Amino acid sequence: MIRHIILWRLNDPSDRGKKEAQAVLEAMRGVIPGMLTLEVGLNYNSKEIAFDICLMTTHESAADQELYQNHPEHLKVKAYMSRAAFARAMVDYEF
Repeated sequence: MIRHIILWRLNDPSDRGKKEAQAVLEAMRGVIPGMLTLEVGLNYNSKEIAFDICLMTTHESAADQELYQNHPEHLKVKAYMSRAAFARAMVDYEF
């Protein structure tokens, strides 16, 4: 199993900005084959090192994750998030 986690710092970190990004991310749920779970978390912590929003997905295999990465719906979300955020961090790991 593969877990994929991305954190973003949004250009608009207001509640409205976070909710809009959350809706865009959650629109992938149930749409992309091979993606077993999708969870979006909105940060409530105001510390300087904190990110605003995170996405966690799980995939059965690296091949399924690759399908997710190239799926047209993911590419739309990726384009939106690259406009909506000024920083991101990512980790992928097997479990």
